Amino acid sequence: TLQGHSSEVNSVSFSPDGQTIASGSSDGSIKLWSRDGKELATLKGYSSEVNSVSFSPDGQTIASGSWDNTIKLWSREGKELATLKGHSSKVTSVSFSPDGQIIASGSWDNTIKLWSREGKELATLQGHSDWVTSVSFSPDGQTLASGSYDNTIILWNFDLDNLLGRSCNWLRDYLKNPNNGMTEKDERRRVCDGIGTNS
Repeated sequence: TLQGHSSEVNSVSFSPDGQTIASGSSDGSIKLWSRDGKELATLKGYSSEVNSVSFSPDGQTIASGSWDNTIKLWSREGKELATLKGHSSKVTSVSFSPDGQIIASGSWDNTIKLWSREGKELATLQGHSDWVTSVSFSPDGQTLASGSYDNTIILWNFDLDNLLGRSCNWLRDYLKNPNNGMTEKDERRRVCDGIGTNS
């Protein structure tokens, strides 16, 4: 039993090598522990509860989400690397993609945000009608699952080949339409050749 936090522990995460445990607490801190229960470090930088902690796949970075609406990135040694701002309400869940290049965050603002490992906001996913409480990438990185207080789970497709094929299937009628302003010789008509289905 690891004791050291002064309030509820909301999230725990093992490093990929299984040697370190990160814990996030309502006391506003993150603690790092050895596998045998020794407290290694206390990471401080939040003014509010820490809801979620997650190690990157290479074990070198820890992402954390807080009720102060931010995500912080930390080195494995406990140095604060960046603070990601963009959510308008509490961040309840953070998750690294399997390749470690994207961080997903779920928030009480009903959105999911995607961030680069360097902290740049890449996209905002909207679809839930209530708080987003959990986000998780599939092992192949092609799908993100999000859970919400709206009683639903949404699966978000990151398979670029699949998305490109679906987009071309939607565009195909437009590209074949003689009234779209493109001549028969216009190269743009062939942008979807060989992509998706021909139906």
